[in-house]
Amino acid sequence: MCLAILQLKGTKLISKGIFKIGYEQNPHGAGYMFVENGKVVVKKPFWGWQEIYESYVNDFKRCGNNSHFAIHFRLATEGSIGMANCHPHEIKPSKLALIHNGVLYIEYEPPYDPLEDKSDSAQFADYLSHFPDNFLTTDCKKELEELIGNWNKIVIMDSDNNFVILNEENGYWKDGAWYSGRVTGVEFEEGAKFSKDEDTKFVNDDWKME
Repeated sequence: MCLAILQLKGTKLISKGIFKIGYEQNPHGAGYMFVENGKVVVKKPFWGWQEIYESYVNDFKRCGNNSHFAIHFRLATEGSIGMANCHPHEIKPSKLALIHNGVLYIEYEPPYDPLEDKSDSAQFADYLSHFPDNFLTTDCKKELEELIGNWNKIVIMDSDNNFVILNEENGYWKDGAWYSGRVTGVEFEEGAKFSKDEDTKFVNDDWKME
């Protein structure tokens, strides 16, 4: 059911072994995003773990000290296999994008036409496109978590290098990166959280691990 990863800026490269396992277990397309020159850069689709890993290494070496990275390996549950349903999904081009692990059961108005062949993740990105550009800096986390249900995990990034992890507590931290699910052969830090002053909510450009 997909693997989503949020890697904090200034951390070490994620190993090629994790990319290999992530892709082999979720082989329906991969992609990642980061911030460069004040824009969210989305790179997809990749159809092999070596291909995405080589691209990721080049971009992370260039931008990883200044930008968080969000990486996704897809296992298709809804929508066809192809670029359009590969993650990340742009919410607002160059401004906001997301990656998702889970299955969303949301009734939109008006409902989507099945012939559009949009995955549940792509539909949710469309839904969020109606939010203000700065919605990550508002107290919307609880509202969105109630909407998606606790079995879904979503990472959203904006062009100011802010991010939010919806249902973060249902994932795992390892070496400054959050994983939406376990990866074979990797030991995770269960219950690891971030800390920051209450008044800044989850605008977490400089959060630290406890």
